[in-house]
Amino acid sequence: MSIAEKRYVSPEEYLTIERASEIRHEYYRGEMFAMSGASRAHNVIAGNIGRRLLEQFDDRDCEAY
Repeated sequence: MSIAEKRYVSPEEYLTIERASEIRHEYYRGEMFAMSGASRAHNVIAGNIGRRLLEQFDDRDCEAY
């Protein structure tokens, strides 16, 4: 079994590739990783959880990230 060689790209190469790509990628230390898409339902759930969490900290000396 052979191991695939990692291909590192410069930030400039990444931007060129990303602008022409139909899918989005993350760039980390010279490597590109395909990002999975989120559904509308996922975004609604995540937003609601974040809102509820922030509401819990309204009267406290805490922050939610």
